[in-house]
Amino acid sequence: MITQLTAIVAAIALASPSAGLSVLHERRDGLPRTWLKSEKVPGGTIIPMRIGLVQSNLDKGHDLLMDV
Repeated sequence: MITQLTAIVAAIALASPSAGLSVLHERRDGLPRTWLKSEKVPGGTIIPMRIGLVQSNLDKGHDLLMDV
């Protein structure tokens, strides 16, 4: 398990584009003023998430993520 995790982290690090080739799609300068920390989110809550990847074998991405 640790070996697989290490391999995945290394692959992501090697696949990351260099600073000169990256494109900023969204910027977050800080938390919106309307956000307030109130309580812990229940464990079963689904949180929408987007992950942008540019690589081959994207069809295997979900399986690799579920392995981690």
